[in-house]
Amino acid sequence: MYLRDCMLINYSKILILSLLMLILVPRVQASEASIDSLKQVLSQDLSVENRFQTLAYLTRDFRYQEDSSIKYGRILLAEATEHDNKRYVSVASVNLGQAYKDKGAYEIATNYLLQALAAGKEVGENLHNQYGLLGGVYGRLGDMKKSAKYFRESLVWAEDHKYPSFLKCISINNLGEAYYLNGYMDSADFYFRKAYGIAQENKYGVRFFLNGNIGMMNLEFGNLDSAEVQLRRVLLHLDETQTAYLTFKTLLSRLYTETSRYDSAMVMLTEVVKDAQKLGFKEQLRDALLQLSKVQKIMGEASLALTSYEKYVAVKEELENIETYSRITNLQSEFDLAQKEAEIQVYAAEKKSQEVILIVVGIFTLVLVVFVLLLVRQNRSKTRLNVQLSKQKGELEILNQTKDKFFSIISHDLRGPVSAFYGVSRVIKFLAISNRTDDLVEIADDINNSVDQLSSLLDNLLNWAMQQRGHIPNVPEKIDVALLVKEILKSLNTLAQSKNIDLESDLDHELHLWADRNIASTILRNLINNSLKFTPEGGQVHVNAISNGRMIQISVQDSGIGIPEYRLKNLFQQRNDSTTYGTSGEKGLGLGLQLVKDFIEMIGGRIEVSSEINHGSVFTVMIPAYDSRPQLVDH
Repeated sequence: MYLRDCMLINYSKILILSLLMLILVPRVQASEASIDSLKQVLSQDLSVENRFQTLAYLTRDFRYQEDSSIKYGRILLAEATEHDNKRYVSVASVNLGQAYKDKGAYEIATNYLLQALAAGKEVGENLHNQYGLLGGVYGRLGDMKKSAKYFRESLVWAEDHKYPSFLKCISINNLGEAYYLNGYMDSADFYFRKAYGIAQENKYGVRFFLNGNIGMMNLEFGNLDSAEVQLRRVLLHLDETQTAYLTFKTLLSRLYTETSRYDSAMVMLTEVVKDAQKLGFKEQLRDALLQLSKVQKIMGEASLALTSYEKYVAVKEELENIETYSRITNLQSEFDLAQKEAEIQVYAAEKKSQEVILIVVGIFTLVLVVFVLLLVRQNRSKTRLNVQLSKQKGELEILNQTKDKFFSIISHDLRGPVSAFYGVSRVIKFLAISNRTDDLVEIADDINNSVDQLSSLLDNLLNWAMQQRGHIPNVPEKIDVALLVKEILKSLNTLAQSKNIDLESDLDHELHLWADRNIASTILRNLINNSLKFTPEGGQVHVNAISNGRMIQISVQDSGIGIPEYRLKNLFQQRNDSTTYGTSGEKGLGLGLQLVKDFIEMIGGRIEVSSEINHGSVFTVMIPAYDSRPQLVDH
């Protein structure tokens, strides 16, 4: 764990030394009175130097309120840059880097810390802090090569400037932490123990904290007894409101889990989650939630484990997706330290040329933006055109399908009445041979009725085609079931008589459909005609209807030849590759039942069929009753 996370170890010597470095942060938590006082001072008419100093104190005192620290840090950085004050540019940048590091925005933190390093070199500032923070940030980013480089720079700086060995101890520990975060456990253990050796030799109070890091490594290596002693000890010397305390507490709960002390682990993790939420420590909250979900899963509390894991994922994503501001692409590759030192020496001379470069870059960026906007506009135009073409294509396909279905309806529905004429012709021939002229007059009346029905059918089909304009109309209305069936039976009666089929119905005038009349008529006419077609002479076709909740159940039962089981599965699928023949040789293409199925679905009904070979079939349709009044669906 980074040593900067342990600022509240209760040892005066550590607190005094911490004033020398930002990595330990001069103040952990300023009093509200102090902050209010600084705000009041800032509102006064101050000299530039005093204003900069006040902003620097505010940025520092808001150390654990990152958003406020960033707010005042940006103000200080902007004003210091305007006055070309490198010292306060360095102060503002390092505080901003620290704040963004704490928020998990490591790339932004890198930007500000490199800026602080450059400004600090120019005015001879203490660079130990910048090097140490950069080492920590690159460790978080997983770049151990750069992390180790900057930590070594901090050690060299401390050596060259005869800094106390305490600062070396800090840098060595933080280098170990970087290795730990990136999975280099052996290297991490080496540097943690080296830092602890320095602290132990000099009797630094921070040795307890460093001993906790060694306990963390013992936990990783499976030395659980030593790890438990060391982790318990470090918790006694840490303030409960700091990240280090919560991190070590989570590690101890992990040890409890590995030693099957699940209840203790559960209690400890619950406390960590509560405190981390209260204090706003996202990383500690994330780690505690993950460990808590594991413990809950082990204890068989699957629901709680899932909830904890979902919270863990949410916090993890929040940490990974913190919004970045003014990100500089691959800044480190442009800011090689050796080259930057040379650039700083000639900064004043190159300032004017840099402004020209900025102008050129700005113009180039503007041109690029305009170009991109034009491309986007062109792409959107193409997209709209493609959508329109796709929509028109879909409409044409629907129109073509409707056309095909319309012609199928015409060919199929005309076949029934024409077949009726064929039956009438046979009766006329028989009566003529028998010299039964009186019966011929009656047959003439039947022919006249059939012509009327056929004419009505053609009129309906013509009106249907004129109204649809690409859509089959579905305009529901109240329909008397008995009257509708009576009309259909009347039009098919001649065909039934020609085959000596008993065509009858058992209907209640109190039953009413809520459906389109043409659709309902087509459904029933096709079913009855189909039954007549496949019923031999002397058979029966019976139509009945009953109320079934919000539906009217209409059944067409015949004593026909029945339907083989293998054909029942595909009975309602359109077949264009074969012709079917009725019991008297009636010819058909099998479109009727497909139309019935489509129309039934269109009006919100359903169809069922049962059949037994040589015993007949029963077709049952469920059509919405008038009471239900379904909403009109545009097909």
